[in-house]
Amino acid sequence: MRLVERMALMASLICLATWMGGMAAAADRAHFRILDEAVSADQGPFSATIQGIGNGAEMIRDGSGFEPIVFRNWFLATEGAPDRVVADANDITIWDQLRDGALDGAEVRVYRIENGAFRLIRRDRIPEGGYHASGWVRETPLGRVISVRTTQYIHSFEDWNRPKAESWYAVRAVDPWGRMSPVSNAVKVVSPEQIPRKKVERRRLMGFEARRGRGSGEAPSAPGNLRGKLQERGHVALSWDPVKGAAGYLLFRSDTAPNRQKGFGFDLAEGRDGAAIRRGDLVLVSKQLTDFDRRELLSNRVWNARGPARLFLPQTVKQWPDEAPGVRWRLAAHDAGTPVEQAGQTYLALNLARRGKIRLGTAISSGTAQQYYPVLKPGVVHRAEVWLRANRGMTVTLEFGGFHRDGPRPIPAKRFRIGPEWRKYTYDFHARALDPTRKPGQIWLNLDGPGEVGVDNFRVYRADTPYLDLLPEEYERLARSGIGVLRTHATVKTRQRSYDLGQLTDPGGLPSGIEHQNSLPQMLGFMEKAGVDPWIQIEPHFSPEEWQGLIEYLAAPYDPSRDSPESKPWAAKRYAQGRRAPWIDAFDKIYFELANETWNTNFGPWIFQNMRDQGAGEKLDRATVYGLFQSYVSAEMRKSPYWPRIADKWVTVIGGWEGRDYGANAAKAAPEADIMTIAAYLGGWEARQKAPEETPEGYFSIMTHALQRAAPVASMHNKEAAEIAEARGRPLQLGTYEAGPGYVLPGLGGLTVTREQLVLQERIMKSLAAGTATLDAFLMRARAGFSLQNFFVWGPGRTWRSHAHDHFGGQEYPMWQLLSLYNREGTGEFLRVGFREVPRADLAQAPRRIERDGAPLVAAYATRRGDRVAVFLLSRRIPGVPQGSDGVTDVVLDLPFDRAERIRRFSTTGRYNQNNLRAENIRIEETTLTTTNGLSEFRAGTLPPGHTQLFVFEGVR
Repeated sequence: MRLVERMALMASLICLATWMGGMAAAADRAHFRILDEAVSADQGPFSATIQGIGNGAEMIRDGSGFEPIVFRNWFLATEGAPDRVVADANDITIWDQLRDGALDGAEVRVYRIENGAFRLIRRDRIPEGGYHASGWVRETPLGRVISVRTTQYIHSFEDWNRPKAESWYAVRAVDPWGRMSPVSNAVKVVSPEQIPRKKVERRRLMGFEARRGRGSGEAPSAPGNLRGKLQERGHVALSWDPVKGAAGYLLFRSDTAPNRQKGFGFDLAEGRDGAAIRRGDLVLVSKQLTDFDRRELLSNRVWNARGPARLFLPQTVKQWPDEAPGVRWRLAAHDAGTPVEQAGQTYLALNLARRGKIRLGTAISSGTAQQYYPVLKPGVVHRAEVWLRANRGMTVTLEFGGFHRDGPRPIPAKRFRIGPEWRKYTYDFHARALDPTRKPGQIWLNLDGPGEVGVDNFRVYRADTPYLDLLPEEYERLARSGIGVLRTHATVKTRQRSYDLGQLTDPGGLPSGIEHQNSLPQMLGFMEKAGVDPWIQIEPHFSPEEWQGLIEYLAAPYDPSRDSPESKPWAAKRYAQGRRAPWIDAFDKIYFELANETWNTNFGPWIFQNMRDQGAGEKLDRATVYGLFQSYVSAEMRKSPYWPRIADKWVTVIGGWEGRDYGANAAKAAPEADIMTIAAYLGGWEARQKAPEETPEGYFSIMTHALQRAAPVASMHNKEAAEIAEARGRPLQLGTYEAGPGYVLPGLGGLTVTREQLVLQERIMKSLAAGTATLDAFLMRARAGFSLQNFFVWGPGRTWRSHAHDHFGGQEYPMWQLLSLYNREGTGEFLRVGFREVPRADLAQAPRRIERDGAPLVAAYATRRGDRVAVFLLSRRIPGVPQGSDGVTDVVLDLPFDRAERIRRFSTTGRYNQNNLRAENIRIEETTLTTTNGLSEFRAGTLPPGHTQLFVFEGVR
């Protein structure tokens, strides 16, 4: 049988194995046949994603190490030019945040697709004065225009706009086909010194959708006689003459006078030595920043906005260097041989005048009425530490705010006397009362001038465990879960504030652009201790030297008697960190995934767009572009002389899209890819499902997800993988990069959800029924050959998390209990399962769910490992659906053996609609059954609705 035929047959087994046998009437009895025939290989334990993690990661989440900001961005060129890049204004300015000159000196890389492959066709830099972000920026929202019934408009300055700054305004007319006129004459207005908080309601905006076609005649003429005046309330009143044929008007604004505008793009300094830029080239800009002068970085529109502060400032620094009188700061390079432990590149250098004062710090905790911040347990000792020096004797104060200062038992402040030498100062403290509120509790380091002060590595963490290591109870939870792989979500979704290879391989606590300051050696370190393999996600913006350096860091041996930092810089760095053996030696496999959901604009700019093959002239969809770039990255890695040491353990993962051909198209363009993965959530916004209802019908919809969604989607992707494998002559495995219960949250996927629905779906998705449905979908895909399935996300919290917070008991949620049960007790090759009779129901078609007649409402999955056979029984039944049913099922198993040395039964407790949000209402109880001969017809007993049971037969004959 050909490879494609074998894989297609496997795809059909996902549905066929459960529905074997004749159609039977609905019954309260299920009789399954476990056959001595393997239908898929042992897929191993399930894996999980981790987000920013480690002791103290949730306390000071960013900016404790005061490292440079690594700004990186990419976009497509919109014009061709010899030595200049022109691009969309939003890409150049980051949606009108950056001003002229902001990225002067940045490095530039230009990529092009030619004849089916990515090429790096130019490396250059932006000269001083070469970065241009000046032109007309549209103020009228997309899809809206100023009504054609008026020629007046009032523009309101936002209170984060720059005060006393010049702005220029212009208007353009738009006709019914969307054609825009030239700009009107420009008017200049100076913003007020005090900008009012209250805005004028924009009553005269209306929705606009252009007609199809090009229209007749010419585009409208420019509006004439534009006038503008700053009113007493601080708003700008604009008026102009009407334009014949206009369907509406658009308002534009600029920080730059029209005669000085240079457009949106940048010059290239080296010139003449590189290929000319073509329209559609992929352009990457990279700059490391240590100075943050708003006059050189920001547009007037975002002068005091939160977005730029998150983009550029350390979290612990709440003001720009020019914001407070008597206070200036920058990131200064450490001296060689600095005594600061894990010093990194830079520290915070403060220059305080006589009356200059600054507070460094952030919120580190809150109370039990919220689930965002950690909750400090009374008596648990935490440690605050910071490295300090000053050019003169100075006293600094470490103090606490919020509940820990204003509550019934405040935490005392601590004073340090600092001098000219670097020294680490520590303060061990503990909460003296449990905070029942949601008020954030802060920690502040107060510094008063005059003086020049250095600050570095400002950290808060639990004192009994090293900084950013896992806590002992977290290692215990990982061991109990039996998972085999952890996926590093902290290293993606970075946007323009990202990282380079240097920061990625720094000690934890230093990277300025990685979630919660996690780093590669920090994460690899606790994965090695936990005995799991890493699944590394890395943004696609590395240079060729960085991709090859990553392989060196992971795989190159280092002997200081023969090697040197000059010959092996990245291996030398690893060695200096105390890791002498290559990291690859610690793991069976290292999984590698480029970026995250590379089609999803929420994770821009590190996504892919449609491009053109400029050699063949072919238009390429974004999935193919992703695959080609993956191949480019793989080729750069293979140039490392240390690639042979890692090749057999390196697994390349392609991120696909559930139910769509995105992953398949990417995999076709990346023949070295080993696994094609999808997200496969049980409802939620990712599955485009509405918020669930806490009714029997709502729970029943969850229980039948595997039949109506997971099964047909898996079958589709199995067919894709089989065709790709046949074409390239080597297997393409399938997996899920994220899966588990799904959630509908405000603003995600365009879906709406009320506060009441948020509470309801927490109860529903943390219920026993949702746990059983989650296991059902995972087992169905595993039996179909999905080799790597990832739960999103491991750790305490709400929505997608696996555990309750410790102050709510720390218990596992049911879905995690059941997935862990499979990992510990149920892995092995999957056996064919049929049935003689089973309760059934007809399932109607619904959005993104197929119709299914006579669908079985009890499932059995069987695995075999050596002389152990495990049989999972899952009830998809809910009392009252159909009306009058109690949902209870008596189960009988025909087994392919008649004797076992030991039989263990694992059963879930509680009711199907109970949850583990605040207490362990759902548990898994283990019972050892009496072993007897004659097991070929085994009476499993009663299976309650929504429950899971596992029978483990050991020493079978």
